[in-house]
Parts: sequence; C-alpha cells; structure tokens
Amino acid sequence: ASAASDVYKGQRLLTILFADIGGSGVLYERVGDEKAYQLIAQSLASMKLAVRENGGEVLRTVGDSVLASFASSDAAFMGAKSIQQAHLGMPVAVRVGFHTGPVIPDAAAVYGHPVIIAARVAAFARDDELVATVDAVEQLSPDIRLCASDVDDIDVKGIPIPVSIHRLDWRDQKQSSTRVSSRRVHHVVSFLNQHLKLQYGAQTLH
Repeated sequence: ASAASDVYKGQRLLTILFADIGGSGVLYERVGDEKAYQLIAQSLASMKLAVRENGGEVLRTVGDSVLASFASSDAAFMGAKSIQQAHLGMPVAVRVGFHTGPVIPDAAAVYGHPVIIAARVAAFARDDELVATVDAVEQLSPDIRLCASDVDDIDVKGIPIPVSIHRLDWRDQKQSSTRVSSRRVHHVVSFLNQHLKLQYGAQTLH
C-alpha cells in the first residue's frame, strides 16, 4: 500500500525531513569550542532558512540537527537540496534524510513513525549526502525521481522490516568539485590549528 492510502482520521500525509551536521563532536576538538559553536549556529540558521524558503515548516532543532515537515516530497527534496548547496562553501558537512508518511499533527509538532524513520535515514546517510525512503521517492515528480539511485534496503532499529531507500543526486559536477576543494582546505586548516540519542517531544530517537 502507498503512504497516501494509509492515512487515517486525525492524520496528515507529510514529508518529514531530518538534517544534521556530520562529525560535530570532532569539530569542537579541531577548532575549539567558540569557533565550533559559531559554525554550528551558522549551519543551523542556513538549514532553517532553506526549509522555510522551500515551503517547509521547521518543527524544532535538536542539538546540531533540524527537524522539518513539508506538504510534498518535491518540496522536501528542494529544501534538502538547498540545505546541501548552502553548505558547499562551509567547513561543515550535513547529512539529510526524508520520508513521506501519515503523521499526527499537534500544534507546531507532529508525531508518528515517519518522524523516527526520517531521523534514522538521515543517520544512515554519509556527509554531504541526501537519502530518501522509497515512500518519499514514489511521491516525487518524474523529473526529480531521475535523481534517485537504485534502491537499497537497510535495517532500522524499531522497524520490523527493512526500510527501502534511495540516494538522491542533488548537485552537478561543478558543485562536486567545489565541495572536494573546500573539504581539502578545511583539513589543512584543521591540521594547522589543530550513540546518537535524539529527543523529540515524548519520542526518544536512539
């Protein structure tokens, strides 16, 4: 059954996006507390702006992560792409994951398995990567769906069956080269200068 066919009374079909900074703990060791704090604050601000500029709603920030919702999978993809593009010139990298499914809205929050799945999928992604579940990819428009890689199945804690995911190509060759160059510079500067647990409302995301 599709995600849309599983929506019951009181629920709403939304695409939930989770984005977090990769290696933030190491960042504090590399550049010091004050600089790391500034970089993370800048990263979070750019993520929230990207969400809002693409029609999404920021549900909350959790440490070095942003949780957001979108009315459509296309909008979530564009928000995720904007998040990654905003970090091309930054010395921090972001992992983004999103999933489409029925959630229970409650004021400015949402509850349900899609929130947990989005966080798990983002944690599975590598730095600079964008990953979406097959439920989200099936809701994408055909042209955006062309960005999806072959399907892969992953085991997700708390979910009884494997979750099918796609990696989504969000950048062109020029952008890829820019990120590689930026990362090399960051490592040089760093050399010179020297259990994921997430709480969302009543839900604990391990």
